[in-house]
Amino acid sequence: GVNNLAGLYRSQERFDEAEPLYRRAAETFGRVLGLEHPGTIKSINNLAELYTAQGRYAEAEPLFKRALEVNERTLGQEHRDTRVSINNLAGLYRGQARYGEAEPLFRRALDTLSRTFGASHRDTLTSVDNLALLQIVGVSTVPGASDPRLSPIDLRGRLHVISVHAVGKGVAARQIESPDI
Repeated sequence: GVNNLAGLYRSQERFDEAEPLYRRAAETFGRVLGLEHPGTIKSINNLAELYTAQGRYAEAEPLFKRALEVNERTLGQEHRDTRVSINNLAGLYRGQARYGEAEPLFRRALDTLSRTFGASHRDTLTSVDNLALLQIVGVSTVPGASDPRLSPIDLRGRLHVISVHAVGKGVAARQIESPDI
């Protein structure tokens, strides 16, 4: 539908064509399905992601916050859409060098994913990447915040390898369990 076409335009960096379609989708979903329907919230999130891609952070932030608030209230803390909303808002803050606001959100996402899926799940590892980026650039704001999930040696004695790779303009680390080393 409209969201898919807007997504195609966004991927092609045809932002001026994508925006009215995302706006139309959000307005239509809101009118037809209700302002708190998951389809409406996903459309709002899509618009916020477009704004983020354009560097329009002030316009993206209230949309990401709204999506998070509605998802928490209607879907609960453990739901995938809520975790996506947490990461989106944290990513927005990280992109603006608002690390003190990003870190607690990334930690919250990591805690939820670790509890829900375990340490080796791909979503958990992505969350480790997000939090590790803040620690790699030395901006951890919590005293003693070195997260044991990011340490090179597990308490059970299994060696972990931290691989560092470029992500956009930043650097992220992924913890990869290596029991054979």
